[in-house]
Amino acid sequence: GNDGLWSSFSFQTGNPPQTQKLLVSTSSRNVLLVSPSGCTSSNPPDCGTLRGGIFDSTKSSTWIPNLAGKNTSTYPISSDSSLGYGGIGDFGFDTFVDTFTFLPQLNQSIATFAEQETYIGLFGICPRSTLLPGSSVPVKSYLENLRDNGTIPSLSWSYTAGGPYRKGTQSASLVFGGYDQERFTAHEITWPFDKNELRDLTVKIESITSFGWGGDRDQKSLLPTSISAFLDSSLPYIWLPLAACVLFEKEFGLIWDAATELYLVNDTLHDALLAADPSVTFAINNGTEGFTVNITLPYAAFDLTASRPLVQNSSRYFPLKRANSTTQYILGKTFFQEAYVIADYERLRFSVHQCKGVANYAEDIWPIISLNETTVDPNVGGTSTDPGTVDGLLI
Repeated sequence: GNDGLWSSFSFQTGNPPQTQKLLVSTSSRNVLLVSPSGCTSSNPPDCGTLRGGIFDSTKSSTWIPNLAGKNTSTYPISSDSSLGYGGIGDFGFDTFVDTFTFLPQLNQSIATFAEQETYIGLFGICPRSTLLPGSSVPVKSYLENLRDNGTIPSLSWSYTAGGPYRKGTQSASLVFGGYDQERFTAHEITWPFDKNELRDLTVKIESITSFGWGGDRDQKSLLPTSISAFLDSSLPYIWLPLAACVLFEKEFGLIWDAATELYLVNDTLHDALLAADPSVTFAINNGTEGFTVNITLPYAAFDLTASRPLVQNSSRYFPLKRANSTTQYILGKTFFQEAYVIADYERLRFSVHQCKGVANYAEDIWPIISLNETTVDPNVGGTSTDPGTVDGLLI
């Protein structure tokens, strides 16, 4: 992407198939693909490739416009609306399948968009339906369709963005209807979903602490007071209060670039940070005293590179953003490099775990059973899926 090196997932859309590489959005309910109008004559010749591949609905014989508004298929896209991101999408239905056919081909609701705030297309995994303006019929999400055809046992997912800096270049992990217990450190702490559906995966950040930087290399506090923050992998940034950003600036020597609205990192600072290899720990809790989970990110997780159209010339940057309000406190994809999140949309609970830094590991997929299941498996002492049902799918 133009905001860092991320693990993507490859899909094919339409007939004949057109291939797109998509990034995971834990908050979006839609599959969002870049349209041909997202690459114009003012963009580089390889714009389509840089944006992960475009989808031209006019070249697909199976594309059906969603005319919920009776005379239009164009509707607002609400992705990251609290941050000013979003835009307009052209909604419709078409065949959609992962390139390696781990999952069945679906006739899926899809939206195409041109805006460049979101540069790569997004694979929305929030399993909630979308009600478009002018329609009384909700459009089902990708996970709802998988659940309805019996592919996955429950409306749940687990995800980590992985990190290219890890030994063995550990890639992202995405499981529908279960989790890969080899990817995280287990614990018993869970969070209830927030009452606001648009910020369901909300945690309380009790503290942010840096280690191993500066003359004394002692730990330093980077958060003046605790805050509530939303987990959302759609964009890479971590949005914090200005007071916290100032503490990051003082601790790491960061300088805010008003033109790009990024903390650009020059070669001198970058080399010093790499040599010191400091870390930042986010202590998050679920509102219960004493129940705290620490997620630690090495400097390498913040060592990202931006390219056009974010900046004119390729530049390293630190993915910290200044939030303008409490609704903008967000832990983005940078956080997901070291966090493994398991979200259960039937029980309305989720958990956040520290990723294991193990290269070349073997997956160990466990299912999350639906609330509607009543079959008891005496071997595990809990409910299980019916015979023949897929327990969990790793993509």
